[in-house]
Amino acid sequence: MLQGCEEYKSTHSTRWNRAREFHLYDDTGYRYIDFWQEGGRALLGYKPKGVSQGMKNMLSKGIWSVTPHYLIARLEKKISLLLETYYLHTVVYTYADVCQYISSHIHSKKNEELDNQWDFWRPYTDIPDNVSYIVPILPFPWTPYPYCICGKDKTADMIEISSVITVALIRITDLLLNSKTVSKRPHLALASMWERNSIYLYYQGNCYQDDYERFSQMGILLPPHEKCPAIIPAVLSEYEKKLWFKAVNMCNH
Repeated sequence: MLQGCEEYKSTHSTRWNRAREFHLYDDTGYRYIDFWQEGGRALLGYKPKGVSQGMKNMLSKGIWSVTPHYLIARLEKKISLLLETYYLHTVVYTYADVCQYISSHIHSKKNEELDNQWDFWRPYTDIPDNVSYIVPILPFPWTPYPYCICGKDKTADMIEISSVITVALIRITDLLLNSKTVSKRPHLALASMWERNSIYLYYQGNCYQDDYERFSQMGILLPPHEKCPAIIPAVLSEYEKKLWFKAVNMCNH
């Protein structure tokens, strides 16, 4: 099963001071190139275009609590456009709640049966058609993180979600639907260390923790666990591409 955002917390001990596009800055001002992107939560950067302003505008209207509102239908439509054959069922805020919801709906308490019924989906990859539920890892770089549980059948259940989060998710799905992110992400030297699928890099080496430390020392932040794919930033300078190449070569020797 594709590993999700919440299962692996970042083990990097650095205290971050600020973020800009696909870079993180520590409290000394040192800049890291972010290939972790919070497991996909920052896939479009730490301040996706128009999202913060949309949330601010909704807050100014005073409609922020979890009450029925007109934006739910719009979010449902956007999700169905993004996922093609899946429809939004509910929104929860922890990985445990994801498992609990799906378990209660497939009437199974066995972990192996549950795992075969659902999967995470990462943007710009093929949408699975052999599971009953998928949970898209949407680029929502704030807390609490909304897990959108989507099933193959439409549901009449009431979806309870704040209008502020709803308007953010609508904007994010718009960005994903209209984005040419895949074609814009740069080509990188991978050697035998990484395997690429769309914008994601899967580790093929033998000692991830050592390689993680080497990349970190060169100012490149990788995922904290090898089961999480690295994500190619949309913005990389020529110097940063060369830095990546140098790090790959260093780890292969």
